[in-house]
Amino acid sequence: MSTSTLTISTDLIGAKLKPFLHKSTFRQTSNYAAAIEDENTIYYNTHQENGVSVHPLFPVAISWQAVEHLDRYLEVYFDGELLHRAVHLSEYLEINAPFTASGDITVTGQIVDLRPHALGSKITMQLVYTNEEGTNLANEYTSALLFGVTCEGDKRGTLPKTEKVDITEPIWEENIAVSRLAPYLYDGCAGIVSKIHTDIKFAQSIGLPDIILHGTATLARAVSLFINEKLGGKPQRVKTIAGKFTGMLVLPNTIRVRLLKETTDELFFDILDSDNNALIKGGYIQFQSL
Repeated sequence: MSTSTLTISTDLIGAKLKPFLHKSTFRQTSNYAAAIEDENTIYYNTHQENGVSVHPLFPVAISWQAVEHLDRYLEVYFDGELLHRAVHLSEYLEINAPFTASGDITVTGQIVDLRPHALGSKITMQLVYTNEEGTNLANEYTSALLFGVTCEGDKRGTLPKTEKVDITEPIWEENIAVSRLAPYLYDGCAGIVSKIHTDIKFAQSIGLPDIILHGTATLARAVSLFINEKLGGKPQRVKTIAGKFTGMLVLPNTIRVRLLKETTDELFFDILDSDNNALIKGGYIQFQSL
């Protein structure tokens, strides 16, 4: 089927996801932290009185299991061919209560926005994470570009917004070396699997120069850096994480995490590659005092 024949209708706005049950384990949560080479022992040390902590971006590893099979989990018909054309555009995660390294988590959600994009269509889903006691752990808004897919209809949804910071000179920055093996580690340890990250032949067949690192892997590295450098190594302080994925990271490379603005409870940042190409814009962390 050619890309010109693929369409998606804004009538899908409001379509709900069938409940998805995930059973979290210490192996999964510790592997996620290891996947981004975060050495903070709070994710691994099982001697801790209150148990190990979970990396704030671990929920994306849960939701991916449903999102990559949206044609199975959406309550209405969804063309599975569209999923092969999805590229992550943005992430917004509100954390309401701490995740734990064990226990059942139910994910529900819905399509909250669909609109035309210069390269196809932009689809946004809201995902809600609930534990066994019915506590709302987190709300996630994740957007993807459906490359080459025409959006039909004029319905629009409502999306969360963060403050835009028009600052080009950072007040603090740090370089992080990222190896050629990083996509394979994230694929295997986080369970976020896509051939554009690990299959060189496939990546080049669709026009990419090489395999690229997952956007959430780049974002997670920055979140870890800020937790360890600015938040006293305490991931439980993080309340909101957001960012727009604006570039592809070909490896090996060195990313520059740049802090643009800091308030009493917020961090605003961006991420560049070694050639100063923007990988993530509008980076945002809201945090609390402990």
